[in-house]
Amino acid sequence: MITGKKVIASNLTSTYATNDPSWLMNASDDDIVTVVYTCTDPSHANWGILGWGASVDNTWQNGDNYSAASNATEEVTKVYTVKELKNTLNIKTNSSVTYLCLSVWNGGKIVSLSIASTDGETPEPTVAPTEAPTVAPTVAPTEAPTAAPTIAPTVAPTVAPTAAPTTAPTTTPAGDSKVTGSVKLTSNWGSGGIAQITLTNETGVSYTNGWTVEFTLDREITSMWSGECVSLGNNRYRVSNPGWDGNWAAGKTMTLNCGVGAGSDSPVITDIVMK
Repeated sequence: MITGKKVIASNLTSTYATNDPSWLMNASDDDIVTVVYTCTDPSHANWGILGWGASVDNTWQNGDNYSAASNATEEVTKVYTVKELKNTLNIKTNSSVTYLCLSVWNGGKIVSLSIASTDGETPEPTVAPTEAPTVAPTVAPTEAPTAAPTIAPTVAPTVAPTAAPTTAPTTTPAGDSKVTGSVKLTSNWGSGGIAQITLTNETGVSYTNGWTVEFTLDREITSMWSGECVSLGNNRYRVSNPGWDGNWAAGKTMTLNCGVGAGSDSPVITDIVMK
């Protein structure tokens, strides 16, 4: 325990992530969490740039997402009670949280992330934050998000009209891989967007020590924050489990959140194969 305010992270232009979120889990419901953020790219006014995510009871949860100000480099402050922040991530009293992140993309910057106790005391983290596992974007991140992961940002930039999220028909891959999938856009601003890929394990096999899947998507993936993604060329991608969770039970559905480049308003995923 420490007295007063505790700075969890500051001056980060990359994702804040930790496998030991005790600073949040052990805090009082009324303690105050403050996020101050900005954007390093003045051309990204109103673009989505940050988002919360967590692995809660072995399920990925997306929390609040933040957009740059109209003057992109202006600092913005968000304030929560601990209870309010937990609620955005669906964290219950007895939840097991094995990974917590505040993802950064599109030139976002965490100026400071801090917690302050309303009674003068604040839990101190027991481990230093570690960076989330990320894969370098397949294009220079000047027009599409880089991620939070996760998060998955759901706030569309206001610089261009956003298409209503649409979901492509579920696709069954050829061969015996028996993984079905669909994709929908949660944000779309013409030159890029945020996509949510849903995959269902119908192989009859439960993976407990990692998994890898390949598929083709007709919009380019520029970043991914709920898996490790490698481009194989021609819009073919290989995705492996994130470092914090190698489980994929038979019959279960998982969600991959990613940034995408320009393309169809109704993207399609095909040729899904377990590797």
